[in-house]
Amino acid sequence: TRFYLLTLAVVVIAIVLTRNLLDSRVGRAIRSLKGGALAAESFGVDTGRARILAFVYAGVLAAISGWLYAHFQRAINPSPFNINVSIDY
Repeated sequence: TRFYLLTLAVVVIAIVLTRNLLDSRVGRAIRSLKGGALAAESFGVDTGRARILAFVYAGVLAAISGWLYAHFQRAINPSPFNINVSIDY
């Protein structure tokens, strides 16, 4: 139950932070990239910066999920993540 509550709290915090990010000026710039880099640049968006911010935010979320996975497993074992699993993915 404690791990469930920890995971639930992390998910709720991630949802709130993601919503706040997407409703901000930076979030609108990231969303404008969906229409194409040229269209976003025509509205004055620094596409390089927006892409880096989106990549970093995704990396932070991936790091938090990896931490939760390692905490749940109580050990870090690289065998479930071998090259064949990466190719299948």
